[in-house]
Amino acid sequence: MKKEKWDGKWFMVFFDVPEIQRIKRDYLRKFLKKIGFYQYQESVYIFPYECEKEISLIKKIVEGAKYMKYIIAEKIEDEEKIRRFFGV
Repeated sequence: MKKEKWDGKWFMVFFDVPEIQRIKRDYLRKFLKKIGFYQYQESVYIFPYECEKEISLIKKIVEGAKYMKYIIAEKIEDEEKIRRFFGV
């Protein structure tokens, strides 16, 4: 995803895919990491730039819309560590 000037907001993706669909859950984790998200917790990922369109597309591709939530946050714990990860 393209980089732009950071506006101080964090774009977060949460998901809770049932154990019976482990393959889908594992794919989501690998894919989010591959496209540059920071793994904040096991099923919580963070990105410093707007990515709602990309997440909507991922929801369609993986058929995970009912398991995924998109949140925009202004402040998170351990922010300095995450800022260093993204270089913002």
